[in-house]
Amino acid sequence: NLVDIKPANMEDLTEVLTSASFHPTHCSLFAFCTSKGAIRLADLRESFHVNNNYCKTFEMASDPCHRTFFSEIIGSLSDTKFSADGRYLLARDYLTLKVWDMAMDARPLKLVPLHEGLRPRLCELYENDCIFDKFECTWTAGGKAAVTGSYKNQIKVLDTSSIAQPSNKARNAPPQLLTFKACRPQRRQPKLAVQVTSNAQRAQQDQIYEQADFQHKVRHVASHPFQNEIAAAVQN
Repeated sequence: NLVDIKPANMEDLTEVLTSASFHPTHCSLFAFCTSKGAIRLADLRESFHVNNNYCKTFEMASDPCHRTFFSEIIGSLSDTKFSADGRYLLARDYLTLKVWDMAMDARPLKLVPLHEGLRPRLCELYENDCIFDKFECTWTAGGKAAVTGSYKNQIKVLDTSSIAQPSNKARNAPPQLLTFKACRPQRRQPKLAVQVTSNAQRAQQDQIYEQADFQHKVRHVASHPFQNEIAAAVQN
């Protein structure tokens, strides 16, 4: 049966489910993220009603002093994925990438800013509707890296090999983020060339977003289940 779940009055719509993912080894567990920046873990054995009474919630507490008109928009989660072993959750909002430990819902294990240079330009991004862009995220084979897309046809790769280390020093180490740029150097070559950007160069690029072309972006990414290969959909 087809059911129209659109409310009669759109102003009554306060929260939207933006993405969902099933646990890789437990078929009754699934996680879904919402437009309010929360990830909820539900168990179908407990109840088929998805509500807060039967869900474990992963959500960062927001500071009311720093809330702006754009806080809810940029805090909306666009995608969430389980790691291959089911121990971690990956989540993407407009400006950051988060890694959550399933056993710790108080705060994310890793919080990685992706393009802080865009924060002063949120008004412009709101006017051209780019602030509503939804970027996907995924894990690579083996869960040693997390991948997401960005503007200027860039792919952000986060090294997550340290999160499974037993020592707190290794787990709390600064995140290692690499930037790849997908381009097609020759018309006869079907493969995408990849240009690696160092951390120092990435920091400089984040400061010159006034030259960024927001029409060139990578919003959809996928990884091979067994090999270290990434597929990205480039919009241009």
